[in-house]
Amino acid sequence: MVLHVQNENNLSKRIAKAGVIVEQLLDQNGINHIDLKKKFLTSSLSTQIRLVEYHLNYLDSNYTDFGPKKTVFQRIDNIENALSLYQDYNTELKLAS
Repeated sequence: MVLHVQNENNLSKRIAKAGVIVEQLLDQNGINHIDLKKKFLTSSLSTQIRLVEYHLNYLDSNYTDFGPKKTVFQRIDNIENALSLYQDYNTELKLAS
């Protein structure tokens, strides 16, 4: 049970960080969006992932790698891989290490 809680906390941190970066990228590109920080406070992990995937598609219409057939881990990995193309996200990853 403890391992499950730790995994969920780790996933929450990863998707929250991705959400912050996506929101910054949307702002930098002048794309209107909902307040992801506010929405994340009341959303489940799966909704948070869906929101990030949806907004990633706005940033890059080629990003279509989302859907319920993948595990949560696969979806977060795909999000992080897509964000790794942006310089700001790579800097954030280095600071977190």
